[in-house]
Amino acid sequence: MMKYLLMLIGLIVLVGCTNDNDSTNNTSIEEPYESGYITAQDGDRLLFVSSEAQDFSDTGGIEEFYSAIWFTPDDQDVQVGDFIHVSFSVVETSYPGQGTLDQLEVVPRDQPEGANLTEAEAIRSALSELSDDDHWFYAVAETSFDPQSASWSITLKQTDSLEETTIEVSDEES
Repeated sequence: MMKYLLMLIGLIVLVGCTNDNDSTNNTSIEEPYESGYITAQDGDRLLFVSSEAQDFSDTGGIEEFYSAIWFTPDDQDVQVGDFIHVSFSVVETSYPGQGTLDQLEVVPRDQPEGANLTEAEAIRSALSELSDDDHWFYAVAETSFDPQSASWSITLKQTDSLEETTIEVSDEES
């Protein structure tokens, strides 16, 4: 009887020591992940474009490459303009890629003092000024708020030509 009791206690201790890494319970994702912005929506799909370029020139590729991946989010509230950390379990190699979402975390951004719009709202406004086809291939290069002029400056970089476009967005509440 004592033998069975010790085995039962040992089993309980072992079960209690297991590590459950279920990604749905995590509030932040583990590395490796990419960081960037949601720059377009097509139905229920969103387009992620990395904020940092990768350099493939050492292997004969281009010097400045921005990942761009369409994905369908799970039940999370994610929208164009949001800055996110994301990882994908499968990505088709087209450009932009088609990805199967593994983990996603919307990263809250500090709202500048005196600003009415959030960074995400300012980015959404800037992207809406582009033609529908153009914004699918832009990376958000820089965002800044000028309290003197009460306006945002959103610099977008076209992912194929690397041409930069800066759009001024008035900081009026909508």
